[in-house]
Amino acid sequence: MRKLILGFAALTMLISSCKKKDKKETVTPANDWYITTSIATQVRDGIVTKNQDSVLYTYNADKTLHTAEEFSVDNGLTYYDLLTFVYDNGKLVKLNRQNGRVESPATILEFRYAGNLLTRSYAPGQATTNYDSLVYENNKVVALVKVRSGKIDKILEYTWDGNSVATEKQFNWDVANHLKVLSLSHQYGYNDVANARKTLAFPYYLLGDQGGSAHLLSAREITNRSTINTLGAETDFISYTRDRDNQQLTVADTSWYKATAGGTKTAGYITRYKYTDLSK
Repeated sequence: MRKLILGFAALTMLISSCKKKDKKETVTPANDWYITTSIATQVRDGIVTKNQDSVLYTYNADKTLHTAEEFSVDNGLTYYDLLTFVYDNGKLVKLNRQNGRVESPATILEFRYAGNLLTRSYAPGQATTNYDSLVYENNKVVALVKVRSGKIDKILEYTWDGNSVATEKQFNWDVANHLKVLSLSHQYGYNDVANARKTLAFPYYLLGDQGGSAHLLSAREITNRSTINTLGAETDFISYTRDRDNQQLTVADTSWYKATAGGTKTAGYITRYKYTDLSK
């Protein structure tokens, strides 16, 4: 569940129909292909380990995501988690989690909307004390304000290039002086393939977003992410290489990490995917 909650495991979303979504034309597969399985294997010091996350996805009749069931192995220990997505009139309103096979499911997040825009995410009973609040301009998220114990804790701000997030700035909140203090920023690069994770990005993005996952909201598929410190220097760089089938579906990808100052590029995870066509 750790990588699922933190956004490292593959997220399953609808791959939308072919059309231009921003300045660059996105290349989208035909039909309604949805990911049914993702298997992420950790690579350490160039060696493929036995640490692995397998996630199985099921869908409702209207093609919305129903469950994400994870089986993971971490240093010989096994884990199980089940996320169930609950809707009301097509809007995601609750996220339930079963942590372990013998545990009972419990609601971990609830969502509020302004019209069709998701504006708040919070644990049950904490809608006014511990929550994440989203700010929009032209139907795009431009800020995420994280409130803890009734006070602002952190602010994330985004700039967009067309329909994809270009930069993300993270600020800590100085309570004494009532101002935000920049802590770091991220810059994102993309290809021209449609982001298969976009349609239901919000629950995953909100679940563990401490920064660095804003690309989930983008129309295009991420190719790299750089981290910039407060002095404007790059501190690390993550990139992705992918294998595609003859329908342009990503069947495998590898994440690569490099510390900028004299670092060596090393593989982090190799993830493989399976799909189903829900139009049939």
